[in-house]
Amino acid sequence: MPPLKRISPFLAPLLLLALNSCGGGGGGSTPAPTAGGPATGSCGAPDCGMAMITITDADGDFLAYSVDVVSLTLTRANGQVVQTLPVTSRIDFSQLVGVSEFVTAATVPQGAYVAGTIRLDYTNADIQVEVAGQPVQATVIDEDGEPVGVIDVEVRLDNRNHLVVSNGRPALLQLDFDLAVSNSVDLEADPVTVTPAPIIVATVDRPDSRELRVRGPLVSVDIDAGTYEVDVRPFSHKSAKLGRVTVHTTADTAWELDGQAYVGADGLAALATLPEGTLTAAFGTLSKRDHVFTADRVLAGSSVEDDDLDFAVGNVVARAGDTLMLSGGRMSRHDKPDWLIMRHPVTVLVGPETSVTRAGETGDVDIGAISVGQRVKVFGVASRGDDSDEAQVADGSERQIDDDDVVTIDATAGRVRLDVTQLAGTVTGVAGTTLTLDLDSIDRWHVERFDFTGTGTPGQDADPAAYEVDAGALDLARFDVGSPARLFGFVAPFGAAPPDFTARTVVDFEDVMAKLAIGYWPRGTAAPFTSLDANAIVIDPANSAISWPHWIKTGTTIHDVEKLATPLRIVPTAEATGTFAIGDGHEVDNFETFADFTAALADELDGTSRVVGLGAEGDFDAGTGDFTVTRMLVRMKR
Repeated sequence: MPPLKRISPFLAPLLLLALNSCGGGGGGSTPAPTAGGPATGSCGAPDCGMAMITITDADGDFLAYSVDVVSLTLTRANGQVVQTLPVTSRIDFSQLVGVSEFVTAATVPQGAYVAGTIRLDYTNADIQVEVAGQPVQATVIDEDGEPVGVIDVEVRLDNRNHLVVSNGRPALLQLDFDLAVSNSVDLEADPVTVTPAPIIVATVDRPDSRELRVRGPLVSVDIDAGTYEVDVRPFSHKSAKLGRVTVHTTADTAWELDGQAYVGADGLAALATLPEGTLTAAFGTLSKRDHVFTADRVLAGSSVEDDDLDFAVGNVVARAGDTLMLSGGRMSRHDKPDWLIMRHPVTVLVGPETSVTRAGETGDVDIGAISVGQRVKVFGVASRGDDSDEAQVADGSERQIDDDDVVTIDATAGRVRLDVTQLAGTVTGVAGTTLTLDLDSIDRWHVERFDFTGTGTPGQDADPAAYEVDAGALDLARFDVGSPARLFGFVAPFGAAPPDFTARTVVDFEDVMAKLAIGYWPRGTAAPFTSLDANAIVIDPANSAISWPHWIKTGTTIHDVEKLATPLRIVPTAEATGTFAIGDGHEVDNFETFADFTAALADELDGTSRVVGLGAEGDFDAGTGDFTVTRMLVRMKR
């Protein structure tokens, strides 16, 4: 086996493209896009549907993956091409872990859509990986070592299930841009290199259950209906209006408007007093039955962006007195259109006048609530060692802070919001309502990055090898010593541990899909399997082309594919359906049945094509060696 020099970051971005008939998008009545929205050509209301596009990312090994999504078009069966994204969107997929972003709500003609094309521009891409616990900038190159520019990816839908948009009939298309199979990373190169070949999976009428985010300026509020309407303005766009979405609220919706917290109808009433054009951000879910978007929490006004204050998002990696070190996120200057990617920790100053709130709760807390590990959004006044070279860049773009920049955010007269923080680790003990973890990561950052000095009472600072979590009334019965777990909640106040963390949600990794990744970099192999048919795909563990990765992950547990007791068998579910794709970075064919997928894969391997990587999700039985697959992608070299 070649040395472990090439990796392929595993979990992936998802583009959720919801096509709803006129009047169906976002629930209730959805108007046509406003001026400045997507230019889809002449299309009267009786002949149109509504295209709602969102983008997300799952957990992955990239610290930053910023590229320009230049356009997204759909192709009808009659050959007509419809543009759904008329403005370039600069997207850092690594910042969208666990949440989907609405990108546009475009009107499109009725009919059957058989394909789509996504144009990605890597010319100014910012891709960062972690090496020895430190962020490292990667150079993007193709297989010949040349810089990568624009890549067009044609996504062809399953022949059995085209996307049909008709008047009064909502339709849903999800596009999954998989970073695991789509990138190989050479950590031994100087500088580190990334070679992309985008593979995108498409499925029809399968809503994603993850949290969605809708951002944009306020259009109107309907108190009686419990809804409000926004012009969609995704990511860091400052002026785009990409159609309208109706946001539904409930009695349990948590609100933060201009730094003030509300719950339920009180929040909607307060929103109604704000002027049209106030910036909003809603987090919630899209119903599977009728595609209504309902918000669990809403931010508005200066709680989203402040006209007078700069802001940054990240995790506290250290604290000394009233000085915090913030890492792992982005910063925005209130008077500039660009985002700054924070490769190195940023100093944050807080004080007695700093307003501190906790997401989903009413009332303020004091600055003592801010401790190491906590994910925060900071509003204050930013300064750098040298602002002279700070340039204006294109609307909605990002750029990286130079290595020698020293950034400080003074929030002594500003605000800090404590956001839900994610832990991952292995259970080392369960006693009453306390869960003890051998902590692996906080919001995907390895614990080695955090300095827990001062987090506890004297002599009791948080210990990542014995991290104590107060689970309250949450059910811990399923957790045994040695089992992996994932938790969501808030870090204990600084100097008050133990416990070190208060959980709102605890997830047994047995309830989370296993992830499979195998690389055959760089040349690929024409014979990756010992057998291939509609019943099973059997991986050949002795194939000399296997490079890196070659593992199955379930939470923090990793199985080496080459060292399993029996060869890995990839088998279909009882329904033999799922999400499957075969692509080469420019053309991707999608399938919804395991039989169609394996038949097409067998045809590919009967000629000159070679497999250079594959990824899958499903349930893994370590006893039998069977991996029951619900989603699988194969990257070919044709």
